[in-house]
Amino acid sequence: MQVIDFGESIKVEDFSGVDFVREMHRIAERYLADVHEARRLTIDMDGVLIFDDNAITTARIVAGDEAQRMFSEYAGLNIRAVAQGETSYCWYAPTLFVGDLLRGLQPEINSIIGENMRLIPGAGRTIGCLRELGYDIAAVTAGHLEAARSVSERVGIERTISTELGVSNGLYDGSVRRFIGGKHKLEVVRELLGYNGTHYNGTHIGDSWSDVETLKAVPNSVAFNPGCEFALRNARISVLGTSLLGLLPFFDESGAYDSEVGEEDLPRKILIMDNRTQDLAQLLAESRGTKKEIGRILDRTIKYDYVESGIRRVLGERGVKYRTSVDSFMSPEEFDVYAKKAYRELGR
Repeated sequence: MQVIDFGESIKVEDFSGVDFVREMHRIAERYLADVHEARRLTIDMDGVLIFDDNAITTARIVAGDEAQRMFSEYAGLNIRAVAQGETSYCWYAPTLFVGDLLRGLQPEINSIIGENMRLIPGAGRTIGCLRELGYDIAAVTAGHLEAARSVSERVGIERTISTELGVSNGLYDGSVRRFIGGKHKLEVVRELLGYNGTHYNGTHIGDSWSDVETLKAVPNSVAFNPGCEFALRNARISVLGTSLLGLLPFFDESGAYDSEVGEEDLPRKILIMDNRTQDLAQLLAESRGTKKEIGRILDRTIKYDYVESGIRRVLGERGVKYRTSVDSFMSPEEFDVYAKKAYRELGR
């Protein structure tokens, strides 16, 4: 287990077991003392609380493999559009594309998907311990509201703010009522953490594209297995590990719950960043590799294919229609124009 501090000079230290937990407490005392006092956290969902991507699963359930392929293409266009300053992360594929696929279908689809997404190891116990320690926790996610609420209920989070798709007469109508991603997520986090223009009462835990602006803006933010370079670069602390319990010593300043964190739960690496321009390619590859390892761990209990077939079975048993009426997809060029126009109209 290793701590890499990208300070004035790069410092690398190796630890084992109890010594590593002690070092985590020292890091927390240095960077997270204000969070200990405020007892407030906002937390992302996909990649932090759940392993399986809610929106991709929804696309596969309602429209099959081709929808997943188009999802990936549209998501790539979204990243380019963000770089051009024309949209925010998670607008194209999870929100607009999947929202269109769901048009005419029941919101119960998303609720059932959320009930069945595989949790990150230790997620439920971590949230339980944090709540026992007095933390006020809100899930803030670009995921769809109904699925996000189902996940929050499973892990014990009482407040969930997420993307809301429009519903008319009990069916999704293809509109977007509220979008939570990029700068829109940051606005919500600022409100939840009582930002007064200079100070945040708490911090944010995220991992990827939809968290970038928030990780950058919130001092001493934490990334759990960051999935993109911008998340890795902009979080103050990045944690590479296979269990969310590995974060617990950061927020438990008294060490009351250290016994809950087994050797197998501890992070492999902790990275302390200062926004220097160092090459992070190898560390990003390690972080992504850790995410894949979580997948292998979960597969030992239940594989994703079984999760997906189980969702279809439950939908069928409850009599919920779940196949989209969409019979063709826009070309990437057409969708790019459509998505940018829809984003411009979002705030009107």
